[in-house]
Amino acid sequence: MIFLPIPFYISSWKKRHVYYFCAMTPMELKAYFDNNPLPNEIQWKEWSKIMDTKKFIDNAFMCINLFKGNYINCPDYWHLLEFYNDIQAGKIPSL
Repeated sequence: MIFLPIPFYISSWKKRHVYYFCAMTPMELKAYFDNNPLPNEIQWKEWSKIMDTKKFIDNAFMCINLFKGNYINCPDYWHLLEFYNDIQAGKIPSL
C-alpha cells in the first residue's frame, strides 16, 4: 500500500505553514492490535461500548481491505486510528 501524508495548514499573518500528519498504516495498526491484547469489553466513549473487541477490530480491517480506493478515505481506518490514539492517550478507562 502507498501511504500519502495528509497536509494541514496553519495560517498566520506572517507566513502560511504546511505541516504533514503521518498516521499509521493499516499494517502497522494490525501489528499493534495483534501484539497487544485488549479486554473483551471496552466502554470506549460515553455513547459507544465495544462488546467484543476482537470482532470490532477484525470487522474494521475487513472493511478496510474491501474498500475501493485509497484506505485514507475509509471511515473504518479512521475509527481504528482514533481507537489506537485513545488507547495510547489513556482515554479508555478499562485499560
